[in-house]
Amino acid sequence: MADPWKKYDVFISFNGEDEDTRNNFVDHLYTALIQNGITTFKDDDVVEKSKASSLKEIEEARFSIVVFSKSYGSSAWCLDELVKIMECSKTKEQFVLPVYYYDFNPSNLRRQGSVFGGLFAKYEIEKVRAWTSVLVEAANLNGIGLIDFRHQAKHIKEIVEMVLSKLNIKNFNYNQNETGKNKHGDTSLEKHIGIEHHVQQVRQLLQVKTVKTASNTVLTSSSPRSSWWTYDVFMCFKSNDTCKDFADRLYCALKQHDIYAFRNDEALDRVESMFSDCLKAIEESYISVIVFSKNYASSSWCLDELVKIMNCNERYGQMVYPIFYDVDPSDVRHQKGIFGEAFMRNKPENIEIWRKALVKVGSLAGWYLNCTPRSDEATIIKIP
Repeated sequence: MADPWKKYDVFISFNGEDEDTRNNFVDHLYTALIQNGITTFKDDDVVEKSKASSLKEIEEARFSIVVFSKSYGSSAWCLDELVKIMECSKTKEQFVLPVYYYDFNPSNLRRQGSVFGGLFAKYEIEKVRAWTSVLVEAANLNGIGLIDFRHQAKHIKEIVEMVLSKLNIKNFNYNQNETGKNKHGDTSLEKHIGIEHHVQQVRQLLQVKTVKTASNTVLTSSSPRSSWWTYDVFMCFKSNDTCKDFADRLYCALKQHDIYAFRNDEALDRVESMFSDCLKAIEESYISVIVFSKNYASSSWCLDELVKIMNCNERYGQMVYPIFYDVDPSDVRHQKGIFGEAFMRNKPENIEIWRKALVKVGSLAGWYLNCTPRSDEATIIKIP
């Protein structure tokens, strides 16, 4: 969904050391943005990297959301991010939306009293001046104040709709009434998670004429089939998990639409060579579709495939299309919940390599299939 020249639609700046802000608001906001196809980066993704990495990600975003809280002013990292964000708002016309966490308001930014005083005393005057200047600038922007915990879902909906509007992205989740139907009478389940929609998304991706790779090489294709890849789509999923029926139907639907797909259980009768076949197929595919399910992370095979997919994404510009099958994207990124329990059942040797790949793929725009009733699935996936 991101601009071709931008890596992310949204960058979220907040103090990741504040567990209340992170767990009770930012994670929910992040999930809502991802579910609406908005490519989002949270600044706690760089906890193991340098500050320079964080500032670079800001430049790669079209929209910055700054969650101001009492703890925000105690972090030099956050304030340096704010300087960069306000710079990008001027030089790159980046949208900036201040969000004021409970018990915090714009006057705290303008006055900078006790909230910032302790930190300011530790730094040289020039840096403090830069911080105070951008704090005042941010306070003068239109923002959203969180007033009541009971209305958090409403605030998140308001923020998502504002981002969708500013970035001119079609709204998939919030154009519906209480019955789950949109104004045209279609259920959000049919519009949002139907197989037809995913097939159409893949078809659109295959019509892209050029792909900018990590080495800035431009690969050109005049048709969906090209000499530089063997498969249109590589499908990565856990073959004996709850998503099996969905993956089977998606695979058949892709074939019906003349989309050449390789699925990672095609070589079950050739166990010895299957893994090398899969890695080769990943390299020779234009798009990788990953179906994350509750037990996906219990498979070292799937996780090794994911590492290969993300390497191809970085090196060759391969497109990656994640589908979250009854799994919260934040659980994939942070390896928590049922997904995290499955992940920790693996041997520890490759845990960190897999974890980094999960964080990366969890930051991509994808699709969320939430509790699809089995009885409705056949109707939902049918393609005319």
